Amino acid sequence: MKLNKNQLELINKQLIRLKENSDNDKNNKKSFNGFYKNKLGDIKTIKNQEEFEELPFTDKNGLREVYPLGLQAVSDEEIVRIHSSGTTGTPVIISYNVKDIENWAMMFERCYKMDGFTNKDIIHITPGYGLWTAAIGFQSGAERLGAMSIPMGPGNTDKQLTMMMDLKSSVLCVTSFYVLLLAEEISKRGINDQIHLKK
Repeated sequence: MKLNKNQLELINKQLIRLKENSDNDKNNKKSFNGFYKNKLGDIKTIKNQEEFEELPFTDKNGLREVYPLGLQAVSDEEIVRIHSSGTTGTPVIISYNVKDIENWAMMFERCYKMDGFTNKDIIHITPGYGLWTAAIGFQSGAERLGAMSIPMGPGNTDKQLTMMMDLKSSVLCVTSFYVLLLAEEISKRGINDQIHLKK
């Protein structure tokens, strides 16, 4: 994929913003520790596709090294929520401002639309609510779409299947492991004809 002019402008705007915020220890906050400044080095802007492809990669270990809030590039007063990833080792904490949350919901809404879902769908959400960002993203996107969302969270298979049947869920948001378990239970109970899932 070749970057267009608008994409290059947006990337350069973000590079400048990250370096400025990373370089500026506002109010002596620990969160501004120079992560992006150190990562980007002397790079100020990029002029073309080739320079974009030379930008340094960030791996999980690099993200863990700046725990807890070293990835944050705005002041604490702008942060309205945190999420975290990782089930082993040092967690990676991502700070969200209001715009981040709006963008995250918009991306989930786009995913639903790209799959052909509308506000007539009933979206059954089984991932865990909490520090992991998936469930609340699925829900926020469904709400932007105007679809009914069922924020079940994980576990309690009996209740999951009852709600799925009674409310006629058409979309299932689920981890690969749990969908296999649900499929086995649906088959074992002989309730395939009572399940209305499209996807």
